[in-house]
Amino acid sequence: MRGPEIVARNQRMKVNMDREGLPYNAERNMSYNSRLAQELSKWAESKGKGDEIHSALFRAYFVDVKNIGKVEPLVEIAKEVGLPADEATDALLSRELQRRSR
Repeated sequence: MRGPEIVARNQRMKVNMDREGLPYNAERNMSYNSRLAQELSKWAESKGKGDEIHSALFRAYFVDVKNIGKVEPLVEIAKEVGLPADEATDALLSRELQRRSR
């Protein structure tokens, strides 16, 4: 996407998010692969923190513009919702949740 396309996309997203009462940073100009975030979600669900991680990942991606395609930001998000950083790191690096998040 180019500059004008990104601006138009963000304007459409802002309208949709406002309609649903959801926060959105209209200055977003990057998209990130969410594969690891999906795996983290499955792991967090198994720990009883599914709702918390989903909300935190939404905010990280759409509001804080964090790269949810990298392990380090995902581990920080896991810690923010009260999950152990070392276990989150192991779950992400092992990729054993890859099959369950499809």
